[in-house]
Amino acid sequence: MVLTGVPGERDISAAVRARMTAPVTDLTGATSLGGLAALLRDCAALIGNDTGSAHLAAAVGARSVTVFLPGDPVRWAHRGPRHRAVVADVGCAPCPHLVCPIDFRCAASVRPAAVLAAVHEVLGEEDAR
Repeated sequence: MVLTGVPGERDISAAVRARMTAPVTDLTGATSLGGLAALLRDCAALIGNDTGSAHLAAAVGARSVTVFLPGDPVRWAHRGPRHRAVVADVGCAPCPHLVCPIDFRCAASVRPAAVLAAVHEVLGEEDAR
């Protein structure tokens, strides 16, 4: 596992890392765009939200699982057997807001089990437990 992000996301990455039990390398704020592209090209799969990293992963041929919270998967999701979109199951999604004007229920609606199932699918591990 490798965590990436921009320098301003170091606190978020530290919080994620603190909750993980698996070994993790934190490269938040430490990669250039080219470095991130190389990392994505060589990774088993990207698991992330609907950001530039998901599009970069698709551009370099990486498998990806993209979580769409307010974003529109019809417009932005990558298609094909190497990509999966996990979509918030709420009536207000997709929406145009980056800062939720209500209670950000889209984030609470995405279940880790759904993300993990999508990862197993893109890795060709449909029968994995």
